Amino acid sequence: MPAARTPVPSWRVGVRVSALDQVRMNDVAAKGQVAREQIFDGLLARLDEPAG
Repeated sequence: MPAARTPVPSWRVGVRVSALDQVRMNDVAAKGQVAREQIFDGLLARLDEPAG
C-alpha cells in the first residue's frame, strides 16, 4: 500500500519553492504554532481563576 500523501493546496500545485523560502515558511508556521499555544494557555489560565 502506498504511503498517504499530504494534500497540496491548489495554489501550490506546480509552484517551485526555493530552500530559503521553505525555511521561511517553516519558521512562520512554527511561530504561528507558538502563538496559538500561548493564546490557548492564556485562556486556560483565565478559566482556572475564580469567578468574581
